[in-house]
Amino acid sequence: MLQNLHHSVIKELLDKNVISDDILIVDSKPVMAATRENNFKNPKRNSRNKNLKARRNPSATLGYYSYQTISGKKDNFIFFWGYRAHVIVSKEGIPLLELTLPNNVKDSVAARKLIRKLKRVYGSRKGSILLADAAYDERAFYNFIVNELKWHAFIPINPRNKQQDKIFGPNGLPLCDAGLEMNPCGTWQEDLRTRKKFRCHIKSSVKFAKNHPLGCPVNHPSFDKYGCTKYLDVTDDARSRVPRETLFYKQTFNLRTEVERYFARLGDRELEQTTHYKMRSIKNQMTIAHLSLSLVARAAAILMEQPEKIRCYRTFAREPAVCLTG
Repeated sequence: MLQNLHHSVIKELLDKNVISDDILIVDSKPVMAATRENNFKNPKRNSRNKNLKARRNPSATLGYYSYQTISGKKDNFIFFWGYRAHVIVSKEGIPLLELTLPNNVKDSVAARKLIRKLKRVYGSRKGSILLADAAYDERAFYNFIVNELKWHAFIPINPRNKQQDKIFGPNGLPLCDAGLEMNPCGTWQEDLRTRKKFRCHIKSSVKFAKNHPLGCPVNHPSFDKYGCTKYLDVTDDARSRVPRETLFYKQTFNLRTEVERYFARLGDRELEQTTHYKMRSIKNQMTIAHLSLSLVARAAAILMEQPEKIRCYRTFAREPAVCLTG
């Protein structure tokens, strides 16, 4: 019932062109469970045993919360037991759909559920742009957005999924640690990736090996066996075709900060900390929080005819009292 009410409010805002669905932003926010495992004074709070069950919150799961960068290295990782509130917002900062799931559900999996539901509830137009952070940088997710929905996926590369920069020689081949050009050894297919394989030239060419009778110049530990190898990702897919270097991509991706401001507005509703224990009650709490900001947008744009204040409930609340019924 609460979600249907939320959808009806959003449909009215879309029909009256108060908000648009040409640019969509997806993100998630942690929701800490009401359990002693999240108590900062608990000495076992930061335990990373995922097989444990949080007391009085059996649906809560363990997940990453934050870290500090000390001397250029990531340190002081904090984990928590709870859930994540996933949401799709418009570029105007209004929530279109929301979903609360246990913390161990991947962002890309939750985003797929939200997008499929968005298509059922509001319909889907070709050419829409989806903005997301690097947590959604997965090849299968790109293929879902681009090939199945016919949208554009504007997602930055996750450093964990990025190859190390390679140095190439005069013939366009990568150099090994000894500064020698490596020998191409065919193409390697792995799941959705296509990579070119390069092997130590001394090990793979008898003619080249004659010029290096002492073996590897830097005594690479892999030389005595197979020789060192390098791979070059040459996958031609939706992920590789994102125009990340263009001005249009950079200007459009700047709109993603709207979801951060939306989460900041939700902070007043204590979204990051739930006081309930049952999953159903927690989902209702999250839905009511998102619904409240949707109703703010409707009150400002339609009832008070002030569409410029759809995100600013404190501002229009100071206006003279008006009838908000009907």
